[in-house]
Amino acid sequence: MGIFLKEPSIAYHKTATKRDDYLVPRGLESFTLKKRSYIIGTGIDITDVIPKESDYTFEVNGKSYTVPVSLKPVAHQIEEARIILEYEDDWDDEGAIATEIDTFEKAVNFLVDYSTFVYKNYAVILKEPYIDILRDGSVSVHFEAARNTQLLIVFKKEENELAYFYAEQGDRKIPFKSAIIPGEPVDETLASWMKNHLY
Repeated sequence: MGIFLKEPSIAYHKTATKRDDYLVPRGLESFTLKKRSYIIGTGIDITDVIPKESDYTFEVNGKSYTVPVSLKPVAHQIEEARIILEYEDDWDDEGAIATEIDTFEKAVNFLVDYSTFVYKNYAVILKEPYIDILRDGSVSVHFEAARNTQLLIVFKKEENELAYFYAEQGDRKIPFKSAIIPGEPVDETLASWMKNHLY
């Protein structure tokens, strides 16, 4: 005859707490709670207690950029993409044009500005993008996220040229298409779409 074991029972008892257990009368300079003494301070700056998040600084062609350290993966993608600045004309052996530092910097500024804006305003860390050169010397930034969601934005070599983007969600039939002016303040409509879909 077999022996059947059963799980041991666990008794858990939580002491009752009342609202008054956590209220401290105004003007009280110190108090004792459960054998621990506390001193009530005045004029304490919260930044003395909670450390400020550190920043990550990186360089592109002698120009420094700083992002919150949480955005380091985005910065690493930018750093890796610097290689496209070394491509010369005919880099694909089929007549492709080299890009320029100004074009690449448009893409970098976009990524730094938008990823920082989304992080600081919505507490969302964007997925790291793929940065590449196109045959006409333009620089593309391509984000891919879950459910076949993506954003492609192209920065042209021409000065004062709009940067056109194409955003697509897998569950919607109509894509989101528009353009931004490189160097202008963050377009909050695009930033909001990014925080909703590119995390």
